[in-house]
Amino acid sequence: MRDSQTLFSVFFAVFYGSMLSSSQGLKLFPWGFFSEKIKSNKIILINRLFITIPIFNILPIFMFSLAYQILGESGSFCDKQLTFLKIFLISMSSFSIFGPYRLFHAIMIHLGERPFSYANFNLYTPWEYEEIITKRKIRRSVEGHRIATYCYFLPYILLLGIAF
Repeated sequence: MRDSQTLFSVFFAVFYGSMLSSSQGLKLFPWGFFSEKIKSNKIILINRLFITIPIFNILPIFMFSLAYQILGESGSFCDKQLTFLKIFLISMSSFSIFGPYRLFHAIMIHLGERPFSYANFNLYTPWEYEEIITKRKIRRSVEGHRIATYCYFLPYILLLGIAF
């Protein structure tokens, strides 16, 4: 394992744990849909599960695997001794794990601000949505969450572009 891979792994793991713990209260993985009696609520829970698994499980593992592989390639910019700039870029790129969190917020706000209908694709019932927004003090700006998503992914993309 190269020093660049170790550095990225440590930061990414710590930030991934922080991101998941900060998402408490969003009811991200509603595996209880199996026991839900009301069909319309069951559909909402399944919708949420189909959004959260790719965003919070598959995407972070893909991001980690890609960066780990590229940082381990011989001939990459991390092949030689790590400088302050390299350490800074690798550390900053680890913050990319908060990108999926912000992406979920953008999707949640986008879907939650539409007129509610059980025929629509929804992640929460109207009262669940309002409760989450109120308790967590989430701004209802899809653009704001989208910009934050871009800002979290930018150092990661720069690292991959430079290292590849």
